[in-house]
Amino acid sequence: MLLDSFVPAGPVLLDLDDTIERRRGKRIGAKGICRDPARSSHGPFVKASGLRWLSLMLLVPISWAGRVWALPFLTTLAPSERYCRERGLRHKKLTDRSRHLVLQARRWMPRRRLVLVADSGFSALEFLAALLRREIACVTGLRLDAALYRPAPPRRPGTIGRPRTKGERLPTLAEVLADKTTRWRRVKVPGWYGEGDRLGVETQRQWSGKAIARTTPCLLGLFSIVTLFVSRLDGRARAQASTSAWYHKQRPTFVDSLAAVRRAIRTEQGFAVSRHSADTAKLPPALREGIDYALCHAA
Repeated sequence: MLLDSFVPAGPVLLDLDDTIERRRGKRIGAKGICRDPARSSHGPFVKASGLRWLSLMLLVPISWAGRVWALPFLTTLAPSERYCRERGLRHKKLTDRSRHLVLQARRWMPRRRLVLVADSGFSALEFLAALLRREIACVTGLRLDAALYRPAPPRRPGTIGRPRTKGERLPTLAEVLADKTTRWRRVKVPGWYGEGDRLGVETQRQWSGKAIARTTPCLLGLFSIVTLFVSRLDGRARAQASTSAWYHKQRPTFVDSLAAVRRAIRTEQGFAVSRHSADTAKLPPALREGIDYALCHAA
């Protein structure tokens, strides 16, 4: 449904990212001490205790929001190494779980061109090679001192020994950066990462293994379902943005999309005409819209 509504044709852009759901307590067995991607940077390394989630998302331009949204459609829990060791389970690296998610997406979309966007934490050779074999392009960051090579040359008939896995050595990115003969082109990227509002998931209260494994993926999936619902509303309903005396938004955000869904549901159910009597007391349109606005934007 997401593809039919937002990407009916052309390349499919996917985003792969991990996030930490901060949880504490002895009953939260799958938790671990992980790097906090939201509070860490190139310098400080911030750790956090919690559950590590890995999510595969569809990147689509949202016309009424004026930006690209990442719509989660496949999410899995990445338990800590201690959790797996105590239960006699084989611990899978984050790149292994990532490979399973992306290859599952390939099985769902066998005839579409897939382009994956991920951060430098996923620039592992085994992971990238697995995507290349399934004809999935990957855009990711690299270290400035990463060893780069050309593709392996074609194997000649009658050659003895293992086939080559890489070709001629290339300069590192640091060497390209320092080379005065390198030609640069200025590119302006609108809607750069880090601008605008962010979506977060509140800390959950469940502690059993099954509840943990189901609740957060369900909440992330609801983000996509709400977006899909709003895409089928009329343009006026999608374009409404909440404002106040001290804050004015240029375009609607997800909060406004959620309010639009609530308003559509209330319109169908809350103010329907009574089946038993046609003599219903109708509210004035201005009052009804005011009630709708207050209720649909309530937390």
